[in-house]
Amino acid sequence: MGRLIRLPVRPALRVVEALPPSTSAHLQREVQEVQISLRRALRHFGADDAASISELSAERGTEELETALFYALNLRGCLNADMELRRALLARIEKREAARG
Repeated sequence: MGRLIRLPVRPALRVVEALPPSTSAHLQREVQEVQISLRRALRHFGADDAASISELSAERGTEELETALFYALNLRGCLNADMELRRALLARIEKREAARG
């Protein structure tokens, strides 16, 4: 007669963290940068009721939107379709930071 072969039992599914803690912390920082830049942009465009007249500036608001978009694209990952835009945004951000010293 034939012999029974016992196959290994498949382990039960369990919840695991999808990303290591260090990566998770990095993603949290990226999300925070998007949020900070968007809040600043709102203030510069006057969409924040607490914004003062001295804070109104379409130029600064646009700069903050560029920064928010850069970090948002980073959150999506390094997609080839976004590479050209990411490079252009990074160059603009670096140029501004260099000018401000």
